[in-house]
Amino acid sequence: MHSSKRLAALAAALLLSAGAVAAARVSASGPVAVLAAAAPSDQPAAAPDAPGIDGMPLDVVARASVAAQAAPPPFACRPCRVGLQVGHWRSGDLPAELAELRKQTGGDFGPYREIDVNLPVAKAAAELLRQAGVTVDLLPATVPHGYQANAFLAVHADRDMQQRWRGFKVTASALSANKAGSKLLADDLGREYAAATNLPLDLHQGAITPAMRFYYAFNTRRFQHAVAGTAPAAIIETGFVSDGADREALFEHPEVVAEAVAKGIERFLAELAS
Repeated sequence: MHSSKRLAALAAALLLSAGAVAAARVSASGPVAVLAAAAPSDQPAAAPDAPGIDGMPLDVVARASVAAQAAPPPFACRPCRVGLQVGHWRSGDLPAELAELRKQTGGDFGPYREIDVNLPVAKAAAELLRQAGVTVDLLPATVPHGYQANAFLAVHADRDMQQRWRGFKVTASALSANKAGSKLLADDLGREYAAATNLPLDLHQGAITPAMRFYYAFNTRRFQHAVAGTAPAAIIETGFVSDGADREALFEHPEVVAEAVAKGIERFLAELAS
């Protein structure tokens, strides 16, 4: 059995054993009481003949289980660096080479603004990744010269003024020299995002546009302010601000959207090692 699975099994058995000892004190919040009983305390150490698991004393099993849960994820890069670009954020500050994009403030629909999706989602996803030990750069519309990272993701939201379409879409950079890495990043994001948000994939004809595949931040051939060609890069449209069901996810539950983005990136960073 894999060591982490074995530790999990041992920990479960430990909780059952400790629960039997503390059963008289367990109330409706039983799991809390059992966990409290299993935690280290000021009580004397167990006698040598105290029950153990696979020959391991219960206190050793408990410490090993906690250590396994606290262990860093199996990322190939240590430390890993991820760039999360907030679509249209501070677009007015774009450099001269991108001056034509300064007035592009996002796909708004009535009072619903794209930037009010992009920024909270990217910020929350960045915090989750940092908690996992990843170094995260929260980037505005302007990308540093030849930006280098283990993964780069541009976070956007879409709109359809005729309200025909809904759902999310994600695609890899068509300009990346690391095509396999960019495709893997987009695939992992798509899987995790669909599973976590329950939003449908936008499959209408032409959903993936040239503006996504040849996004300016991918284009090192034309612009200095672009991600390095060797970096895996992708762009996600998290949903349509013009669709009521999508808006519920994007505006009412941005933490779910952010967690989906973070999980997709974590999955990608873990698969780099395989």
